[in-house]
Amino acid sequence: MFIKNYDFPYVFHLAKEFTIGQTIYINGIIDNNSEKEQTFTVNLIGGSTIMDFKRGAVPLHLSFDLNNNKTTYATLQYGKWGQKQETSVPFKLGKPFDIRIRAVYNKFEIYFNGKLFNKFKYSLLLPLEIIEYVTVDGDVKVTEMRVGGRVFHTPFQANFPGGSLNVGDSIIIYGSTTGNTFQVKLLDHKGKPALSLNPTFDKKLLAQHGRNGTAALRLEDEDGSTTFGSDKEFFVDLRNFKEGIFVFINRQYIMTYPHKGDASIDYAGIVIEKDVDVHAFEVCVHQR
Repeated sequence: MFIKNYDFPYVFHLAKEFTIGQTIYINGIIDNNSEKEQTFTVNLIGGSTIMDFKRGAVPLHLSFDLNNNKTTYATLQYGKWGQKQETSVPFKLGKPFDIRIRAVYNKFEIYFNGKLFNKFKYSLLLPLEIIEYVTVDGDVKVTEMRVGGRVFHTPFQANFPGGSLNVGDSIIIYGSTTGNTFQVKLLDHKGKPALSLNPTFDKKLLAQHGRNGTAALRLEDEDGSTTFGSDKEFFVDLRNFKEGIFVFINRQYIMTYPHKGDASIDYAGIVIEKDVDVHAFEVCVHQR
């Protein structure tokens, strides 16, 4: 949740200990005022609600200088800067930005606008569990900050709350790929696939197999590259409506899979398998 009375800088308090497998999501819009310096920072902080050189520690500091096209990655402890790295800035003035910071073993995987931009090793002297706050300061407007995910082992299988995926419910999957294909299967109450989605990255296709037949759709980003890849974090959203399962990938509508039977009881569980690293999984239950 946001700490009240902190309109700026934005301060997000982690309700629980930040652990390996979790991701911090930050979305917003960069200010397009040419009279400003056009910089902003993101800090993962322990021991203080603000970045303070006299107390607290910063296991990860991100500084974005759009004027000079420079992103700085650093740590801060006891008032002294630790290791530093620099890359270019992937964001544009006046445009939305998407930052995802995922904790894996001994490093942060840092995604900008869905693409893996850097792997920054965190100090053993600044372990993940000391992180209490996430702050954003500078020429930006933050629209969303949240934490999600854990370590998922594949194949991953789960049953839906209440025994079925009801009309209005959604399935949210964040992940990255480790090979050429993976599968997302919705299972019926007999444990058989009612719907199977099979992205193949080398051919840029999404194959859809179900009780209503098979179809293949071409998937690619605006630059012509494949939608999926080891350097990208994908976002799959499956929504159960009366008309069918609506498939969204990276917030873009892809297709609708019509139901074979009753939409409210047709799907009992899900399996995610093959060449995929699942970052987050959630079933969003429609409020009735």
